[in-house]
Amino acid sequence: MKTFNRNQLKLFMLFLMTLDHIPMFVSVEVSTFFHLVSRCVAVFFGYMVVEGMIHTKNKYNYTLRLWISALIMLLGNTILNFIFGLFLSSTRETLYLINNNIFLTLAIGATILCLADRIKQQSALIAKGLIILAVILLLLAGSLFSEGGLVVLPFILITFLTKNKKKARIYGYLILSLVTFFLSDFQPLLQARDFRDLLLMLGYNSSWLFLLVLPILKRYDGKKVQTSKKQQHFFYLYYPLHLWLISLVANFIL
Repeated sequence: MKTFNRNQLKLFMLFLMTLDHIPMFVSVEVSTFFHLVSRCVAVFFGYMVVEGMIHTKNKYNYTLRLWISALIMLLGNTILNFIFGLFLSSTRETLYLINNNIFLTLAIGATILCLADRIKQQSALIAKGLIILAVILLLLAGSLFSEGGLVVLPFILITFLTKNKKKARIYGYLILSLVTFFLSDFQPLLQARDFRDLLLMLGYNSSWLFLLVLPILKRYDGKKVQTSKKQQHFFYLYYPLHLWLISLVANFIL
């Protein structure tokens, strides 16, 4: 079976991610399909965070990079949304605002992993208890308030806790998928008016289909690859820049 390294798979995921971010340029049916097939993207990058934390020389610098990226993304989103509101709110019925920030979700995930490592190092029960409480609070807050956090953060934790335990990992993913379906994806399906509406809602409310990442991870060779500074910068910059460009085109040209 042909396998791929992490950089090759990241490029493929960036492609799928971009398809999910262009609904304003395609039909509802096409955008729903793009949304469905890209459910694997966020969890794939969550998986890469776990891998990155394993291979990096400094976990805290790695986590700090994600937090800095999240803050830059938030700042850029805020500035652009302010500009759109200031200059276009009176002339356009629809504004395409940017609320995406997967960097924040990944930064929270990396922070949880750093705290999980500290639990092993602590011998005092009170210290362990406080760190566990911090992990739970971060997990809850991140699940409620960060992009895709309800799926991505538990996915990161399951991946971390089941290292070298393939069966347990698969069962963990399956349970998470079922919980996600009934918690967030099932209820909207009951509002479908006809079969077409049901199919569209199935495609749009498809967070549980993060399981599509499994055949992709099966093709991942798991090896550490040398990533040049240019490649590293590309992976960090592509996400905000492509979203900001799409929003500019959608707001000023469409």
